[in-house]
Amino acid sequence: MIQTTGPGPAQGGGGRPAAAHRAPSEGAVRRIVTEINVKIRDMMFKPPPGPPLGLKPYDADEVVREWREAREG
Repeated sequence: MIQTTGPGPAQGGGGRPAAAHRAPSEGAVRRIVTEINVKIRDMMFKPPPGPPLGLKPYDADEVVREWREAREG
């Protein structure tokens, strides 16, 4: 399961991966988002049984921007 810092994208909350939020560097943020996006895309094309997951890939630049803002404030 992918842990986010808030409601997931399907709920319109634009939650971000909690691991990316805690990452020590921009490179780590991008690596985490890339790994999560691979898993999301796999689930989109080969969905597990049950209701739709309602996930979409994260925008790495947006996650990095939010990570920088959190570090500054």
